[in-house]
Amino acid sequence: MELQDNRMANDLTSKPLNPDEVLVRIGQMGRFQIRLILIISYIKMALHSIQLLLETFLAAEPPWRCVSNSSSCNITGSILPGQNGYKLRCSLHRDQWEFDTSEMSTIVTEWELVCDRSTLSSITKSVVFAGYMLGMILGGMLADKCGRKPISYFPALLCSTLALLASFVNVFWLYALLRGAVGIFTGTSSVSTFVLMMENINVKQRAGAAACSSFAFSIGMMILALLGYFIRDWRILSITASLPGFVIILFWWFLPESFRWFIVKGKNSKAFESFQKIAKFNGKKMPENEIEFVEESQRVGDLRDLFRSLHMAKITIAISFAWIVITMVFYGSSFSAGIFGGNRYLVFFFMAAVEIPASISSVFLMNRAGRKKVMSLGLIISAIASLGAVLLQNNKSNSAFFVGQIVMTVVSKYFICLAFQVAIVYTTELFPTVVRSVGFGTASGSGRIGAICAPFIVWLVRIHILLPYSIFAISAFIAGILSLTLPETNNKPTKETIEINERALNTDKS
Repeated sequence: MELQDNRMANDLTSKPLNPDEVLVRIGQMGRFQIRLILIISYIKMALHSIQLLLETFLAAEPPWRCVSNSSSCNITGSILPGQNGYKLRCSLHRDQWEFDTSEMSTIVTEWELVCDRSTLSSITKSVVFAGYMLGMILGGMLADKCGRKPISYFPALLCSTLALLASFVNVFWLYALLRGAVGIFTGTSSVSTFVLMMENINVKQRAGAAACSSFAFSIGMMILALLGYFIRDWRILSITASLPGFVIILFWWFLPESFRWFIVKGKNSKAFESFQKIAKFNGKKMPENEIEFVEESQRVGDLRDLFRSLHMAKITIAISFAWIVITMVFYGSSFSAGIFGGNRYLVFFFMAAVEIPASISSVFLMNRAGRKKVMSLGLIISAIASLGAVLLQNNKSNSAFFVGQIVMTVVSKYFICLAFQVAIVYTTELFPTVVRSVGFGTASGSGRIGAICAPFIVWLVRIHILLPYSIFAISAFIAGILSLTLPETNNKPTKETIEINERALNTDKS
């Protein structure tokens, strides 16, 4: 019996371990991972969330009113966008009307972005998301070539610096250019920080880590609502919003490099050192087993690898389309929150708060039902709820219908947040390590197309009240059905190379 126990012990120490198995032994959710999650969450809150949505308040349009004793303007009170008489000022001489700046001072009042210049305020929002889309694609490629750590750190600092500079410019197009650059560096940092976090955590803990990241994003939105409420001057608000990003300077000494990136680059000794640091920080001992690294240095993948095989092309197209629809509905519902009236800051705050329960529920649902089913159902139910909101919009005279419309809108936002949360985790698992950053950056970066389009889709309410939510409903339903064609990744080991990923697919089919 003793001999048998010794043999079993020898087998346990002689069997080579893959990187995932090593991570289990040295602590898959210890102090090392918790510290990393907190750092990434701070970056997400202080930088990604606030800077992406800052234009909601910087580019807001305050009401206008007739000047006292006007000879050609006899409207009393202040007029908000969409109200009767809103377009009257476009036919008046400039000295006959004024902005009601008692509520806020924004770039609209600074550069008079009204009438024939009104689209410029929308362009500043789109420019940020266009830059974010480009930044995520570039960030994915750079993180695969240069490492996750430097591409997480330096773009974040550049983003904060440019955001601060944008607060002082006096020319609109220079301001728009700087905000676009902020979007680029935000996107570059965003994709790399998230991949860095995911690659240092095992599969079962990734849903929880992603939820923490989403909490941080939601908290950042709520903080932004509070900042906007208390700081009504756009320059002071912009300066205040950029300052928390400079705390990131301290993070260089605490951010690790991904051991998976070291393995793919053929730097096995560096990967081993990373394992030792994780084990030491978590209070664990390194296993005596030999570690089974990738046998040879693999070529780091690029954008072409995402379409090199039919399988990878299908994954890339399906998940990218899902991202486009998810971001379109997500930001569209946020941008359209104001159409229900009320305090814009309070509405924005609660639209951010609804994301927290969605993130919490996603953790349990992802690990139990799988990534594919939960994301698909989230999209489909959001589509049904959006359709419900559309059908109830023509019955606002009845208070019950009005309440029902609000409920349907909240349900739609909840389930699109759920799908968003799943998509973040799911995308990192669909692509092997050699193309994970570029794959995640391409898919999530493509999603910014939806964010860019969202303000203009919401604008379609001026043509017909059914159009915006009808587009959201149809798009979400199609994306939900298309998502069912993706492979399931729940409780499956991380693939390091494209070849291993293809072999795993063939094994699953057989």
